[in-house]
Amino acid sequence: MFNIVKWLLISFLTINIYSWGDQISLLDTSNLSSVQEQTLDLEEKFIELEEAEFIGLHKITANAQNLSLQKGQSIFFYNLEIKLEKCVRNKDPYKSDDYSLVTLTEYTIQDDPKEIFHGWLSANSISLSTFEHPIYEIFLKKCKNT
Repeated sequence: MFNIVKWLLISFLTINIYSWGDQISLLDTSNLSSVQEQTLDLEEKFIELEEAEFIGLHKITANAQNLSLQKGQSIFFYNLEIKLEKCVRNKDPYKSDDYSLVTLTEYTIQDDPKEIFHGWLSANSISLSTFEHPIYEIFLKKCKNT
């Protein structure tokens, strides 16, 4: 078992990331300038917006609510706190999509607050979200400016 884990770790560390035709090794820091150039390229492809609209669904009561959040703001949907970190829109008209970086924290009476999700939600590809909860569903509707 240990040999398999060791092999997986070594394999992961030697994997190369392919992005826009350039090869960037995970262990090689000489390509740092190309990584910075790609970051600038991403800033040219996305517009950062100030507000996001979500749909919150309580699966047990079948109650759905429209939720609107400003960047940096948090709101409660039952005992689930939703905090919007960032909201961006793809500039490409052929691949138009909105993405939001959110933090979801669940509050219960018995326990301390527990962060149950921190990641990106996509408006057009709901299945790309890895947020899974037995009671709640949170969907990104769209990003917009105020």
